[in-house]
Amino acid sequence: MKRKRYRWGRIIAAILIVLLLCTGIVIGIRSLFRPYEKPPLSSSSVIQESSEESIDVSSQESSEISDEEASLVESSETVSSSKPASSNSSTSAQSAGLAGGTSASDWNLILVSAKHPLPDDFSVSLASIGNGYQGDERVVSSLNAMIKGAKQDGITLTVCSAYRTKERSAYLYQNQINQWLAKGYSQEEAEKEAARWVAPPGTSEHHTGLAFDIVTPSYQQLNHGFANTAAAKWMKTHAHEYGFILRFPKDKQDITGITFEPWHFRYVGRQNAEIIYEKGICLEEYIDMIS
Repeated sequence: MKRKRYRWGRIIAAILIVLLLCTGIVIGIRSLFRPYEKPPLSSSSVIQESSEESIDVSSQESSEISDEEASLVESSETVSSSKPASSNSSTSAQSAGLAGGTSASDWNLILVSAKHPLPDDFSVSLASIGNGYQGDERVVSSLNAMIKGAKQDGITLTVCSAYRTKERSAYLYQNQINQWLAKGYSQEEAEKEAARWVAPPGTSEHHTGLAFDIVTPSYQQLNHGFANTAAAKWMKTHAHEYGFILRFPKDKQDITGITFEPWHFRYVGRQNAEIIYEKGICLEEYIDMIS
């Protein structure tokens, strides 16, 4: 009986051993065909990858900004190359509390009047502003921007005079003289009075291409009544935002020597225009400040 039990014990042990061996073989075979799994990242690895991604994004943004800045610089250099070089320093402007770089000899601050006639060799590169008119090519975009800005506020602006040749000024000046002569003025009196309304040849801002007479379709008369229109009020309030000034204000006639012209706007550049507007001065006074 004992011998039989011993034999069954050996059989059971053999079976267990076979089962264990089979299990080992199966596990071994499965491990050979199991795909490779990437070990989990440590916290330091996650931070590093996140950092690298941030650097890539910031580098891309930096590249885009640089391209934009380069475009602005290129545009600025293109405009600057077409401007006369300024030999004056910005010391006087800074001492007057103005931004550095402003000089009375800047192309957009040229002073033209009976006391300051244009040199005989003056010339300007012109560009069309539509309706047969032309202006200094450097200011046309600003003029268009102002007209567009007014339109957005419900105001329609119309340019009725821009760049003029000296011959055209001579014609207008003589025509004005004739009107005063017809009223009984002497030749000397007529010339003096005409000069208050129309600048004689060589002394008109219109020769520079920087000055524009601007009205509105509903009021196209160049008289003091234009000042009461919505168009005149809008320009007086907003023109400086686009680099323009009301060139001949009502309270500066004794300085400018020209009667009040609520339709006549002159480009001086946005920075200069804002200072002139805020201080309530005319171009002559501003030139004195920075000279």
